[in-house]
Amino acid sequence: MDGSAVDVAIVGAGTAGLNARREVDKRGGRPLLIESGPYGTTCAREVCSGHLLGAEMFAPGMEHMAQLLAWVVRQRMTVPQALMMPFYHPVLEEGLRTALRDLAAKLKVLDQCRPEDLVESAGQ
Repeated sequence: MDGSAVDVAIVGAGTAGLNARREVDKRGGRPLLIESGPYGTTCAREVCSGHLLGAEMFAPGMEHMAQLLAWVVRQRMTVPQALMMPFYHPVLEEGLRTALRDLAAKLKVLDQCRPEDLVESAGQ
């Protein structure tokens, strides 16, 4: 599939990503699975590496967000490195920055982040 006729973009072929694809297939949708490396949950293979290994999303119009996440995964960025990417305001992709901050806190890697990447921008 070339991506021109896609209903849902799914980033990551982990357990949730594969389940999302099956659900879209069952409902007659046209899924696009991005970064479909080894199937199954990949985080078990690289526990505590700090790298973002994949993500699952289910929402209309998420192609740009999926592309950003696929780029982060392909570049083997850590969560702090992903937070260093520019996020322009106001855009939907700012939600990714909020999610990355939350993930950094849960992974206990906030000390590896630049202070300016942890500051909320106006409107967030």
